[in-house]
Amino acid sequence: MKHRSCRPKRPSCTESPFRSLGGSGLFSRKNAPKTEKRRIEGLYKDSRDDAPMRFSVSCQRYPFCVDAFLRLLDIAEDNRYHFSIRETGMDAVIDDVYDHRSDIGIICLTDLTEKIIRRLLDSRELSFHELAAVSPCIYVRREHPLAHLASVTEEDLDGYPYVSFDHDQGVASDFFEEYPMVSLKKPAKCISVNNRATAMYVLARTDAFTTGSGLLSEPVCNPSVITIPLEGKTCVHLGWIHGKNGKLSAQTEGFIHLLEKAVSDSIAFTTAFQQAALADRT
Repeated sequence: MKHRSCRPKRPSCTESPFRSLGGSGLFSRKNAPKTEKRRIEGLYKDSRDDAPMRFSVSCQRYPFCVDAFLRLLDIAEDNRYHFSIRETGMDAVIDDVYDHRSDIGIICLTDLTEKIIRRLLDSRELSFHELAAVSPCIYVRREHPLAHLASVTEEDLDGYPYVSFDHDQGVASDFFEEYPMVSLKKPAKCISVNNRATAMYVLARTDAFTTGSGLLSEPVCNPSVITIPLEGKTCVHLGWIHGKNGKLSAQTEGFIHLLEKAVSDSIAFTTAFQQAALADRT
């Protein structure tokens, strides 16, 4: 079966803050968990006489990508392999997949950026396959002045420092992973970082904020940082990209399954985490 792309009718984020499309992918959710696990493990069986298995993924800086990669390492820990993960900007992710440096890439689309990103993907014969549609959120520390709110508006964010990731000069804002908002084009206070860990450290120690999917993953979660939904914003569509004419390798198929599960678990964890954090603050 083929994965769904994000061309079908879009859901309202207000109706469903987090929506996973994992069940429509290469692997049926009707299979028992043990059967699925054996199937994935079978893709990474060791053959000592062959060259090491190779797999590479490039992704924007999402914790569920790291979670999926860790699950891959858990399955293949006794085998011979050469695996790599690269967290970078969307433009670099697209370049990596197009130039075959990575087997798969993970990016996001929004209603504001989809047109230009799809045009670029089409020009490079790459296809986008949606994993989930989620409401955009802000990331702040637990003790942030806005942390008591169940949701925030752009106006609420006025005056607080904004954390963003470095981008090469000339890269359009459509390729940024932060959620696009008019008020953030020229923030009065801006902190630039080049990796997710540093961003989390800055957020945990200051009253700064950043924007994004809002998804947290339990295995790599910083408990000092919470996410709060942004009001009145359209969904962030998370998905993976691959060459339209390229066949998925067995290793790539296996990773996509792990990725789907990681996204599903991240959605469940984030929902519970947000509810518990709000209860603690009220």
